[in-house]
Amino acid sequence: MGWSYWGSCVGLFLFCLLHEFLTTYRSKVKQAISSQTSKQTGAANQQGSNTEQLLPRSQASSSLQLWHSALYAINIAFSYLLMLAVMTYNVGYFFVVVLGLATGHLLFQLPGLVSSELSDVCCVQR
Repeated sequence: MGWSYWGSCVGLFLFCLLHEFLTTYRSKVKQAISSQTSKQTGAANQQGSNTEQLLPRSQASSSLQLWHSALYAINIAFSYLLMLAVMTYNVGYFFVVVLGLATGHLLFQLPGLVSSELSDVCCVQR
């Protein structure tokens, strides 16, 4: 167990923190998209439209949706990379990943969000 092993443990820990930060940030972007959609729906209802109609997306909403999709792709890639690190059957890496994800969740969790919205498990589709 030389410096390279401990350096990889520190790198994995920091990677886990980045993963949890991106997960939380993606949830904030999703909330921004939801609030913009509800504002558009509310404006349409004030104009006297009682029936639900398809509203054209604003450019801001479209760019937020594109950004959210990019963050989702990055988040899933990070999840699989962490899974591969754990699958090396190195017990030290396993504990570093668990500790890093738990620490990141503690540091970056958002009040008011359900924990299932923040947790991204590999191989689980929503």
